[in-house]
Amino acid sequence: MKDIAAAAHMTAGALYHHFSSKQDLFAAVFHRHQESAFDALEKVVAKGGSFIERITLLLDAAAELHIIDRGLARFTLVASIELEQHPELRAVVGDDARAVYRFFEGMLAATPDRMSPDDLEGLVNMVVAMFSGFSMFDGGPRGVAAQRGAIEAFKRALAGKLVV
Repeated sequence: MKDIAAAAHMTAGALYHHFSSKQDLFAAVFHRHQESAFDALEKVVAKGGSFIERITLLLDAAAELHIIDRGLARFTLVASIELEQHPELRAVVGDDARAVYRFFEGMLAATPDRMSPDDLEGLVNMVVAMFSGFSMFDGGPRGVAAQRGAIEAFKRALAGKLVV
């Protein structure tokens, strides 16, 4: 906590005044990033459209979020790993760790496209993995331009226009 406080230009005591532990600080940052991201993504989903239209709009919105908040992709990268490795963090974050899954599950269930209930879980897992991967891609060394290129190629593949 001393290192975190120093990086934030405050004393460890001041940091402990707001957060009793690193786990509480992690949970606060986790919830702030989730709230910001879901606010933007829910606006996109509210526009409606087919599965492919919604995914395409969500990809653009996610890319824009990563441009606006450069820490979002890096935190997403770290948070998924930390939540997997540290049960005490999962306990502090609670069921919110599954919010991304529930978001995409609701989005897919609400599309006008007909899909088999047997396929829904697999599709949700695919979309969560895809969005997590794009977030992690942006948080890595290649950054925004490489992420944007990957997203545009994926959008062309969804539209059936990747291979000419």
